[in-house]
Amino acid sequence: MVRKNNGDRWCYRVRKLACLKAICEFFVKHPLKTKKNVDRIRFCRVVGYMLEGRHLNLEGLLEIIDVVLQMNTQQRDALLRIKRDLEARVRYSPPLGESQGER
Repeated sequence: MVRKNNGDRWCYRVRKLACLKAICEFFVKHPLKTKKNVDRIRFCRVVGYMLEGRHLNLEGLLEIIDVVLQMNTQQRDALLRIKRDLEARVRYSPPLGESQGER
């Protein structure tokens, strides 16, 4: 979806992972010539992780957050908070097959 964002700028909104993959493929063929290309590479790495399904488990989410924290983001504090919460879950989760009541 494309809509006017602010003044003369336009915003392209994507809702499907396949569309994100297509955007990554486009920028592989037509790379950015600014330092934003580094963030684009990281963004495409995250899309690749999502295509592999890594975002569906805690360890994968932590990997994704680590990549995103290397990007130019204004959400750094929120991401660090989320990362701490996820790391706590990973540390204190029982081993696979062992429930809380089986101790």
